[in-house]
Amino acid sequence: MTHINRNRVAAFYRRWNIPVDDGEEFKRFKNRLLFAIDLTVGQFIVDRRTVSNEFALLLGRRQPSYSASGMLAALKMTSRPVLGEAFTQTSLWVALDSSENEKDLAFSLQCLFWVLAEHRCPNLGDAFHAVQMAVGASPLCGVRLAKRGDHVTVYPLGARLLDDAAVNDSLAWLEGHPGAAKHFENALRICLRKETAQYRNLLDELRCSLENLVRRLLGNRRSLENQKQPLLQWLEKKGTHFQVRNLYQTLLAYFTQYQNDAVKHGEAWAESEVEYMIYLTGTFMRFLLQVNGAGQT
Repeated sequence: MTHINRNRVAAFYRRWNIPVDDGEEFKRFKNRLLFAIDLTVGQFIVDRRTVSNEFALLLGRRQPSYSASGMLAALKMTSRPVLGEAFTQTSLWVALDSSENEKDLAFSLQCLFWVLAEHRCPNLGDAFHAVQMAVGASPLCGVRLAKRGDHVTVYPLGARLLDDAAVNDSLAWLEGHPGAAKHFENALRICLRKETAQYRNLLDELRCSLENLVRRLLGNRRSLENQKQPLLQWLEKKGTHFQVRNLYQTLLAYFTQYQNDAVKHGEAWAESEVEYMIYLTGTFMRFLLQVNGAGQT
């Protein structure tokens, strides 16, 4: 499947003066989404009823009783599909198709990817790319997706941070560094939810993420402030230009000083600085990961 850019679709609408109706566009996006899921993982879902059962359990949707009492024994559900059952008959299809707004649809989509990952679906990557294509073909769609290994996260369109390679690539390439990835994702989650009361924690999570990655790459347990010489030596061994090494170290020194002065030992940080620090941390990590060979084929 080729990727479709939403801006191209929107531009076509404008050229031909096609009126855009929010309700109709939502229906079209939902149809594209259902087609993408059916095409890639529909049969996997039909063949494993437990996938639909666990999906419905996450959503809190009513399921048919599988026991005489209809109590919690109903959770002991058979994993065998009904002979001739179609994807359109699954609770997963019904939940997605009956979504009345984008937030409900996004939550259902997130639950789907959680369950697919839990069941080690071999076509999860295909489903991710197909859904991305459905999103790209829907100019008014407010859903975005990011993938790290088998973990797919559904974000709102307003999360423009995900548009940048500094953040998106870092999320993908940190797969082999789960400690650093966890801290970085925690920081992003706080930012995307606009939890301003947690911004100090966000900044601390950024420092922990970078510190964790540097420790992993250098094979030591030093604090970020004490990594100057080991990091410069490591970058030199990797063949980076000495001016790039100096520039990196200078920026990193200011980063650690800011973290100590404004975050760790004080409350001098400003809300306007938060997004800049996310980009800076992402750039720091992306460079180190690139130097270490991440993203190369």
